[in-house]
Amino acid sequence: MSTIPTIVSITCLILTVAYVGPLIWAGIGFRKLFESTLDMPDGPTNEFVSVVIAARNEESNIEACLSSICKSDYPSEFFEIIIVDDDSTDETVTVVRRFAQEFKGEISIRVYSSPDPPSTGQKKAALGYGIGRASGNILLLTDADCHVSRTWMSSMISSFRTDTGLVAGPVQFDYDASAWSRGLALEFMGLTALAAGSFGQGRPYSCSGASIGFRRDAYEEVGGYGGLEHLSSGDDEMLMHRIARTANWQVAYCRVPSAVVNTRPPLSLRGLLQQRRRWASKSIHYEHWSLRAGVVGGLLFMSAIIALFTAGFYNSLYWIILSLMISLKMIAEMKLLFPSARVFGRRELLRYHILVQPFHVLYVVWAGLAGLFGGFEWKGRKLVR
Repeated sequence: MSTIPTIVSITCLILTVAYVGPLIWAGIGFRKLFESTLDMPDGPTNEFVSVVIAARNEESNIEACLSSICKSDYPSEFFEIIIVDDDSTDETVTVVRRFAQEFKGEISIRVYSSPDPPSTGQKKAALGYGIGRASGNILLLTDADCHVSRTWMSSMISSFRTDTGLVAGPVQFDYDASAWSRGLALEFMGLTALAAGSFGQGRPYSCSGASIGFRRDAYEEVGGYGGLEHLSSGDDEMLMHRIARTANWQVAYCRVPSAVVNTRPPLSLRGLLQQRRRWASKSIHYEHWSLRAGVVGGLLFMSAIIALFTAGFYNSLYWIILSLMISLKMIAEMKLLFPSARVFGRRELLRYHILVQPFHVLYVVWAGLAGLFGGFEWKGRKLVR
């Protein structure tokens, strides 16, 4: 074997280990989390809770979101809903006020307008504004385009121990009969399982703002979103990392499958790429080197797959290396996807695993590079990372 193929082979081996290793590690963590024989924490059952939602241009989604929260099995006298309008240009506020009027006297629903939105970090500013006006000692956050399960609130609350500062919950994409929505639901299930697995291993790295709860004391102790205003994304993960680093608080994951929060996948390729660019933009700001290294390692692994496919036309050895990398990639991903599909009753999605492989590689490389080095558009706003 000549020098160049040898170097390529060794490099690809290192990149494969860097990609496959964390997936297997997270898969083990996921099983620890959801197959644990430990009892669920007996959290507070009569704690007053504030559900805070930042909404921008969600007139078509916000009513369904509010309706799902109001159907909660948590006593209505022990929670309130606070909506902060994030400079919407549609009828979001009108829809919320009409809905609040229907539940007047039953559930407290308040709507505010976020004052003077900053140039970046608008969602953080809106959430911070709502949190400042909330009455609850425990705050639950979800997104305006989500619908929560009936047990979401009670399950999230029951996951708090006395020293728990933050609880993250499972989120999944809705899907229909189309291959597009099912492929996205499968891919997103993997991302959710990866995050849950990191909690199971005691090294939480990610969570979703669509299902997150925290104590006001923990939020205030770490300064809330202060110092993160310049970031246009990452309100969920950055806050979780801050609380996890404190000596006084622990972070936990809600391991009740029925507490899942559902949201719609992007309806178009452009919408998907913009969403993933926004998600990727926060990774460069991770404070721990291992998180940044994981992102870079995954991006290089996917880039190597594309490079090997091209190089194989000149030397078939590279196609052999490529086939091995893809095989190991799929095996490691299934180690994570299968237990998640079983826990959340989504085994029918696994048949799309092989179909999404080419798309997965291409979009990760494009969205990763675009998110790290460029801006993106979100709900009519052009933002920078």
